[in-house]
Amino acid sequence: MKNKLEIFILTHDEDLIIFESSIFRPLLTGALNKSNKNNFLTDSTGDNISNKNNNYAELTATYWIWKNYLAENPNLEYVGFCHYRRCMDYSKNKNGYPYAKIYAPDFLKKFKSKIYNADYIYEQIKDYDIVLPKKSYFEEGIAEQYKKYHPIEPFDAVNKIIKHDYPEYSEILDNFWKNKNVWGCLNYVMKREIFEEFCVWIFDIMTKLEQECDLSKYKTYNSQKVIAFLAERILNVFILYKIKKDNIKILERDSYFIIQECKYFDFKVIKILNTQDRIIINLLGIKISLRKKAKNV
Repeated sequence: MKNKLEIFILTHDEDLIIFESSIFRPLLTGALNKSNKNNFLTDSTGDNISNKNNNYAELTATYWIWKNYLAENPNLEYVGFCHYRRCMDYSKNKNGYPYAKIYAPDFLKKFKSKIYNADYIYEQIKDYDIVLPKKSYFEEGIAEQYKKYHPIEPFDAVNKIIKHDYPEYSEILDNFWKNKNVWGCLNYVMKREIFEEFCVWIFDIMTKLEQECDLSKYKTYNSQKVIAFLAERILNVFILYKIKKDNIKILERDSYFIIQECKYFDFKVIKILNTQDRIIINLLGIKISLRKKAKNV
């Protein structure tokens, strides 16, 4: 039987530690000019926007799944996304806060346990419409926090677009920017039909945002990926609107921030890594890829 649920592990770099299983599928983002030596799924085939990865970040993978993968997998009931360094815990909540730090080997042990088994996850989420990591909290309002780190022009433009083209979202949008908590990092699992609705909405808005703003003038990390940073936030607006309009059911779960520090591995592995740029090893029966100096997105 085809999977009812698939969660795509997004990575920009094949040499980082990647976990995988029958339902956790590695997907290489911005893959247009990359070798894909590990034969991951990529965002660069079929109908794609892989060439926009500098601005859209992981949304190029979202687009690819929406436009290509769903049609080839009609039995999918749920679609989810995590990162090579961020992943939800599908057991009962324990930590009480989002993204608890965990070293990669310790996470891989958990990944071999039942909480990442396809049947177990499906049983946990089957009565819910969207599964999300617990909210992150800011000291100031979300709009104020955004403006500290990212360009203001696209912020103003995206608000203008939503209020003009989706006026039914306006009140929720205005209230959201005053909040101090957010479902962050574009990590989620959604029912297929809600995911498709979200994609129609978000890519319409972001296509119009590209027309309003000259993104080529942004060169730093925090400005260049402004599409993704805005999408991360207004995903919340979409969800809050769906809760109000359709009374959808949300499940929140603890999450992990996976620390990819090779020094944590045993001496033999470190010794090999000191003589080779890269090595593939087998740890606890899971094929993983390491390199000497892992870099973060």
